[in-house]
Amino acid sequence: MVFLFVLAPSFCKSQNNQSPTNLVSGQWQSAMLRSDGKVVLNGVEAYCTKSNCNGTEYVFIKFVNTNNYQVKLEWVDGIYFNGVWNYSQNPNPKQFVIAAGATAEGTCNGDIKLKVTVNSLVNDPSPNKHFSVTGLKVTQ
Repeated sequence: MVFLFVLAPSFCKSQNNQSPTNLVSGQWQSAMLRSDGKVVLNGVEAYCTKSNCNGTEYVFIKFVNTNNYQVKLEWVDGIYFNGVWNYSQNPNPKQFVIAAGATAEGTCNGDIKLKVTVNSLVNDPSPNKHFSVTGLKVTQ
């Protein structure tokens, strides 16, 4: 069974047509932007927060699998900045497997797939950015 969510340009704004919320250090916020306002995709919630690890600015990703079965996730990192989405230049989507009912959370010393350096997507010191796990695909 395959579920697919594709982020189209028209979905880059929230339900009330506002720009995405800016990243805030230490505060988890939704990492999925959907036109219907939902923050869960096929039983998986995605969150992000900004943090600093040894002088480098990172975005940490957190997934919560509310299903009673393991799922495989695929996505492309994207940062919304200055009215434009900037995506990872890696041609292959990130992949991650998460157990049933589990939470996987990025940390400074944690799994490289659950964190991304902000400068790898956009090279600007401005704090006005939003992160998204774009094109998130959930498979069983």
